[in-house]
Amino acid sequence: MKKILFLCFSIFLIHAFTAPQLAAVDSLKKREEPKIFINNRILARINGKPITTYDLVKKMDLSFYKQYPEYISSAQARYQFYQQGWKYIFDDLVNEELVLADAKESKIEASAGDVRQEMEQQFGPNIIENLDKASMSLDEAYKIVEAELILQRTIGARVNSKALRAVTPLKVRIAYDKYIQNPENRNLTKWNYRVVTIKDRDIKKTEVLSHTVYQLLLDGIKLDELDETLKNRKMLGRNGKVTLSKLITNDKKN
Repeated sequence: MKKILFLCFSIFLIHAFTAPQLAAVDSLKKREEPKIFINNRILARINGKPITTYDLVKKMDLSFYKQYPEYISSAQARYQFYQQGWKYIFDDLVNEELVLADAKESKIEASAGDVRQEMEQQFGPNIIENLDKASMSLDEAYKIVEAELILQRTIGARVNSKALRAVTPLKVRIAYDKYIQNPENRNLTKWNYRVVTIKDRDIKKTEVLSHTVYQLLLDGIKLDELDETLKNRKMLGRNGKVTLSKLITNDKKN
């Protein structure tokens, strides 16, 4: 039985003091970039392991870097991201710790080589430089990526493998046969249409005629009146010809 102890539910994760507030203290100072201050505290305990505000911020920094790398240097953008997404990421952290506890019992691990390869894929060849942009150390990023790999493997072992064993081709076929027994599901959408064919030896005249026919159809002209309308407008030359097919009926399958 996994034990979870939440120490607080409603907190201010980040405090940001903007340039106007700083100017109120010292009006002679130049306008400064907003800064983020973290009030670090324990948010929850899972099996005795604490999850702190700092852990949450690092997780959010990595998520923010993946989604918005171009804004990683903007404190205001990061602060807005924290405000909007901290609850969801906090829930993810709690769930991850529960899965990691299960993985530890099952001895599911990720090798150092796999972690390094995943880090290169996420941060590129200049890992240290990109981690600095995300305000993360190599050790912090390593632990987060390692946990992600273990999570993927644990879920694959616990969930995906069971789903693949449960959904066999025979069961899919039986479910499909049962599905098409319903008359509503057997009725395919039918399409009734006619084809307008435009021919002329002069390519330019053909293009003009095509645009004219298209516009007439948009205006709601009846198909049977199309040929007569074009003749009245003297759009058809000696070599020009517009033909209309009989009614064609097809379903989605065909």
